[in-house]
Amino acid sequence: MRTILQKVVCLFVLFTLAVSCGERKMTSEELFEQCASGVVLIMNEYYYTIHLPGGGNLYFSDLDGEDMVGLTADQSEIMANRNMLFGTGFFVSEDGKIMTNRHVAAPQIDPAEVKKSYRSLIQAIRTVVEYRQLELSNQYNQLSVQIQNSTYYDFYGYAHTDYSAVSQLTAQQQELSRQFDELEELKENLSMDVSELKIESVCELGIAYNNTYVASEKDFKGCVVTKVSEKDDIDLALIQLKDKKTPATAHVFTLPGQSKKEEGLWEKVKRVFGNDEKERKITVNEPLYMIGYNAGIQLASTSQGIKAQLTSGNVSQESDGVRLLYTIPTLGGSSGSPVVDEYGNLVAVNFAKVSNTQNFNFGIVAQQAANFMK
Repeated sequence: MRTILQKVVCLFVLFTLAVSCGERKMTSEELFEQCASGVVLIMNEYYYTIHLPGGGNLYFSDLDGEDMVGLTADQSEIMANRNMLFGTGFFVSEDGKIMTNRHVAAPQIDPAEVKKSYRSLIQAIRTVVEYRQLELSNQYNQLSVQIQNSTYYDFYGYAHTDYSAVSQLTAQQQELSRQFDELEELKENLSMDVSELKIESVCELGIAYNNTYVASEKDFKGCVVTKVSEKDDIDLALIQLKDKKTPATAHVFTLPGQSKKEEGLWEKVKRVFGNDEKERKITVNEPLYMIGYNAGIQLASTSQGIKAQLTSGNVSQESDGVRLLYTIPTLGGSSGSPVVDEYGNLVAVNFAKVSNTQNFNFGIVAQQAANFMK
């Protein structure tokens, strides 16, 4: 009995040590070495489709004020003139799932602005159609005058008509009438009612790995969007490799409540008994590190392939449970980057900068990312 009691006490002591002992702080070099392999450069080529109520589609690449850039009814034309953006993502599973921002994976556009632009477009087309109809009417009337002049009276009062000329002029009038009627039908079909217009983004996604060569778009590995947050304040999305296989050498980031890829016995004990799922409180001025692709392919490209960058800063404001403010400098392309603490734990997903600054940025806290994954 005493022996059993001694073993229980011994196990309890070991368990207490396992739970209470802190994780080892890492240097920035160690953090980068551990995490960079799991951070990917995302390329998104995209355009927008307008599904018309009467059937058919229109395509455009962006909005410039009230103008739809690259507007066309030819899908092959818009495919050759798609928008392109770069962002960052990181692996969160063994089956190729990658966390990033919604605005990287599925760029949104304001439907109200598109409908406003469409209404302006329709009005402009109607104006052009009506002007063309006026031109056709004037031409028709001029031909009528010529037909009248094709008949003349001689000295004795007898009428003479050039029937060949009249036939030609009448045929021209019939053609003008046909064109006028076609334009009238077009004008009637140009509905100003935009309530039934449907707008969607069409995206083609690919990723490139840190420390690999990228010579063209073909070097990006194909991905699909699997989940997009429907909450306005949770700018997150999941994309997944088409082959559903995370590279064996890639670091997989652990979200709150998940077991780590390589979890030892005592890590399991701590997770099960140590309330490891409880979100760790992030303190003001705590050092943080971000690994990402600032400025996209522009800064990432080196003579040795693309390279992620590590930047650092500090927590500058207490989290509200949704987002975290920190002083890590960023450039466009860093959206979706993982933000980690000194122990390599995921703290946030970078998503936005404070206006007119580069050194104050927001991240979606890791617990929200974990909730989104469920």
